[in-house]
Amino acid sequence: MKIVFQIFLYSLFFLSCHKDEDRRQEINDSLQGQWKINVWTIDGHDEFRIYISSQVEFIRHSDVMGKTIWTTVTDSSGYTSILESAYEIRDNGRSIYFTGDLPEGLFTLNITNNEFKMIGNVGSHVWTYEASRN
Repeated sequence: MKIVFQIFLYSLFFLSCHKDEDRRQEINDSLQGQWKINVWTIDGHDEFRIYISSQVEFIRHSDVMGKTIWTTVTDSSGYTSILESAYEIRDNGRSIYFTGDLPEGLFTLNITNNEFKMIGNVGSHVWTYEASRN
């Protein structure tokens, strides 16, 4: 009886790990493609008072990792800044971790069909992004 119970516990453990991986992959699938940044704040200050527009493209590298290309038009002359970063989906799809050209940071992630919202601490500052699918 004790062995049957141990087998049952191991089965639950492996099933729960698989489910966690599937949710992160599902979120990564949902992020793929180009998004228009509609809201970008740092400590509640609107960054679009400085910049004209911004978009991000998510490109998959694995089930839970990939890279992003952030394109931002910085002034009315059309000067464009392009930054790349790596990302990893974490916490069963509830957060995303960025490294690379962007400041390194962990963001909470809420995604619905065609919109996402990310909030995270970058150093001592709170960054917020809200976007819709292009």
